[in-house]
Amino acid sequence: MNRHAIALPARTRAALSTLVLIVAIGAAYALPGAQAPAKKALSTGDYTKWRSIASPVLSGDGKWLAYVLQLT
Repeated sequence: MNRHAIALPARTRAALSTLVLIVAIGAAYALPGAQAPAKKALSTGDYTKWRSIASPVLSGDGKWLAYVLQLT
């Protein structure tokens, strides 16, 4: 046995193993939800497709924008 190792009681080792398992499972479930889909960037070709953007309205929480897009 390593002379620097600390001997832990079986109950403490079991509790630590359970805690590590819970954290690992929680991390595995959290990671896929944290990855947001990539947003499409506008190119110069996209800008030339519209004539004007009118009547912009921002949602109360600031997450959505509504507008009228005129293509002609």
